[in-house]
Amino acid sequence: MTTSPEARAALEGLAVQLLQAGERRGRGQAIGADVDGLRAVARARPDTLTGDRDKALALTGFH
Repeated sequence: MTTSPEARAALEGLAVQLLQAGERRGRGQAIGADVDGLRAVARARPDTLTGDRDKALALTGFH
């Protein structure tokens, strides 16, 4: 996907505004997932089809 020069300029302008307001983009390196965290995610999901989908997505992304 390519970005138009106008869109890129608009995004860069917004980034400058965020920096001037004291906002930081990004939060650094994310910590890795562990089994205890995955269990907590699985327990927090409701016992519905949507909850099953969310659990499957979380677990398939863990390798």
